Amino acid sequence: MTTEINNINEYKSYLDKVVFTSKGGFITETSKLVSLMLPLEDRIQAVEALTEAYFAHRGEMPTKIKMQDRRGRFVEALDLLADHLMYEFLEGDARPDKITLEERPVLTPNQIKRRVQDRGEISVDFNAALKSQASDGKNYRRPNRRVRSPYENHKVEEQALEKAKENNEAYRDAINPSKIRRLKVV
Repeated sequence: MTTEINNINEYKSYLDKVVFTSKGGFITETSKLVSLMLPLEDRIQAVEALTEAYFAHRGEMPTKIKMQDRRGRFVEALDLLADHLMYEFLEGDARPDKITLEERPVLTPNQIKRRVQDRGEISVDFNAALKSQASDGKNYRRPNRRVRSPYENHKVEEQALEKAKENNEAYRDAINPSKIRRLKVV
């Protein structure tokens, strides 16, 4: 029979019954703790209680224990618990304007990706750039086109559609046959 755990006292009493015989037990209990989503203060105490219980049973800290996160990637269990503690900062706070509201915001991977794409940041290979620079100050590298930013691509597509629309109307007017008019009735 399973009982629902809603606070830190219930979790600690549950944890007293758990015996860690292997690293797999720690992985199972870590997954259960992450799925509980206790309040932040209770989460901090629960993570401490879990690691201390593992240390009491096994005599070693749970370092180098790998497990799969919810995305299927293999991460260390302690890293997963740290991410669980910082849930509100990493995933729970998806406001797009948190950069302007906070002094040191924590961005999610998707927000970092979107920020880089919106800016149109281009990575530069400094080694190649320095090799092509001559002592006379000229740059002798082979010329190539710059990659457009997503904003520029969007603007170019809008202009192309507008031009095609105008050309299409002019073409339709040019090829349509005119109406036959009779000026004199015979």
